[in-house]
Amino acid sequence: MKNPTPTTSPSPRNRAWGSRRSPQLPVSRPALPTALSRTIPIRRKLFSFAAVIGVVIVLVVGCTTAAQYWFTSKRALERELFTVADIIGSNVVAALTFRDHQAAQATLHSLERLPSVHTAVIYSHEGKVLASYTRAGASLAVPLEIPRHRRSTSSARSAEVFTPIEFEGETIGYLYLQSGTEAMFQELRTQLLLMALLLALALLTAGVIAVPLQRAIAEPILRLRAVAERITREENYQIRASSEPLDEIAALATSFNELIERVEKREASLRQSQGDLRELNEALRRSNAELSEFAHIASHDLQEPLRKIQTFGDRLKVKCGPELSPDAMRYLERTDAAAGRMRNLIDDLLALSRVMAKGKEFGAVELRPLLLEVLDALSERIREESADVQCRELPTVYGDRSQLFRLFQNLIGNALKYHRPDIAPKIVIYAEQDAASPTSEFTTILIEDNGIGFDQQYAEQIFKPFHRLHSREAYPGTGIGLAICQKIVERHGGTIAARGVEDRGACFLLRLPVTGHHMQTRSEAA
Repeated sequence: MKNPTPTTSPSPRNRAWGSRRSPQLPVSRPALPTALSRTIPIRRKLFSFAAVIGVVIVLVVGCTTAAQYWFTSKRALERELFTVADIIGSNVVAALTFRDHQAAQATLHSLERLPSVHTAVIYSHEGKVLASYTRAGASLAVPLEIPRHRRSTSSARSAEVFTPIEFEGETIGYLYLQSGTEAMFQELRTQLLLMALLLALALLTAGVIAVPLQRAIAEPILRLRAVAERITREENYQIRASSEPLDEIAALATSFNELIERVEKREASLRQSQGDLRELNEALRRSNAELSEFAHIASHDLQEPLRKIQTFGDRLKVKCGPELSPDAMRYLERTDAAAGRMRNLIDDLLALSRVMAKGKEFGAVELRPLLLEVLDALSERIREESADVQCRELPTVYGDRSQLFRLFQNLIGNALKYHRPDIAPKIVIYAEQDAASPTSEFTTILIEDNGIGFDQQYAEQIFKPFHRLHSREAYPGTGIGLAICQKIVERHGGTIAARGVEDRGACFLLRLPVTGHHMQTRSEAA
């Protein structure tokens, strides 16, 4: 039976849930046998497991038995040759004593009754051959060197023994015997054939054993896999796996069912949370709309009294100026200045609230032409301060052109305002590649100046609304300009940071997108 395979792939929601449940860990490349075993069905694995065990047992037992037989047979053959040598030695003592060649030869011919002996040679005490025997079909190979002591040697083809022949404690000659190993090889071939038969029987037994193993182990696991694939395909967490019979696989099925129950509860909780989140988003949208409308109405209602205060103050100066005392004129001027500051503050607050609510569609924006427009708008202030503004090659970014115009106008305006009295402002604007990744979707724009700078401990506080490092008398302003810059950059999915050194200058770093891919990713995540 083939393993069941899913007909459809898991839904994106399930994939996302799975990615949250299973964090990505570094995984080393598996070895080739492990990689292959992952693709083999469990039924075939069970059969292979049983077959390998049977084959290994047969090979180990067979090889051990064959090796034991070979070495035991060699030792038995050597002992047999020494026994034969002792018998022959005792029978040729007289022939050696009297150098009787015929008697010695007749003794050696008695070896015809021993098929295992191929060659026999009797040497005199001086090392000369007295008699020799060679079985039919064998070749006589007389050793060139005669050992002077009892010795045995063996090889894959033969076994040899040397033994001295003694009489009354004195060596009178030597005997050499050689035996073949054909009978041993024949017996070994018989055992190897038996081993092959046992291997075939082991494979057959493995097949017989694998069937109940597959039924007892593989089928419950495959059923559990089918249930998991069905749950993934249908997204139906009511399905449960069977937990019969009561064994480890049943325990696995029970744990699987418990996991599915938890997933079902979490899915229900997630759906409830998504519903609540949609309601909160809708409430937030309505709140933002009401806030935007309130800001518009409030700005109109607040600016109208300010205009009247300034208008009546101007009329009072013109019509009643000669009649007013110097203190009264000073009070009028302070009232007019306060009304102007209030009006600027309202305008900046409106600009801050409109960054997110009144933004335009994003598109490709060439920064260099945009910077030239900003410099043209600030040309009068640049001329008054004798400022040197250098704008190098800049990339094209993805964003709201009007808001980017406001962003660079505020930053360059700040650099012009916070300059050292005795030194003409110098502002350099350039881009650098994102150091984190050469292929990043963001670029970094730097705006450096040689102004009064600031202590680095205030690098984050200067972006908060109404936060000022200097008095209003020294440097006029509402303290909202950098907060507007931060809101604009955040709407573009980027970041803004500042580096400063007192009396040395400041540098603002803008990380802006060069494509709209990150905006699509953010919307999908939302």
